[in-house]
Amino acid sequence: MQHPLGMFSTDGMLAEEGGNPHPRAIGTYPKILGHYVREEGILSLPVIIKKMTNTPAKQFPVIYIFCL
Repeated sequence: MQHPLGMFSTDGMLAEEGGNPHPRAIGTYPKILGHYVREEGILSLPVIIKKMTNTPAKQFPVIYIFCL
């Protein structure tokens, strides 16, 4: 998790209107932020945000990449 190449991503898909999303689609990132940043203090907020946005975007490129 602290390795420079480590990253966080999810394969949860949001549901169509009126459907029920899979819990991975809405619970992964709050769980990571709450546990590893706030409670355990293992990673800083800027580092974890990069591991959730920029690092996966570079690893799994798409046509349009928008990074924080």
